[in-house]
Amino acid sequence: MVWTQKLGPDATPDEKLVFEALDDPRWSWRTLKGLSDSIKLDERKILHVLLAHPDLIRFSNSEKFGPIFQLVERHEPPEESFIDQALNYLSMGRRRIA
Repeated sequence: MVWTQKLGPDATPDEKLVFEALDDPRWSWRTLKGLSDSIKLDERKILHVLLAHPDLIRFSNSEKFGPIFQLVERHEPPEESFIDQALNYLSMGRRRIA
């Protein structure tokens, strides 16, 4: 993972938790609440970690979920990407977010 190399051995435990959660293959995008629920860390701390590493994340805003985040290096497997695209089209833009 590129994020592990960029964070390096001096990464804080909070940074490791946040980026490991972002790397969870079950989710394309993550919300602050979803990250907080999965790693048991305060949303403010998570946001602080994310804002400290803008080169490692993508940010977007969901009408339903608010701010959402994804690793820049994230690449979906081709079959999942095709399925996601088809479902995205059929669901008028809704995507897997947690």
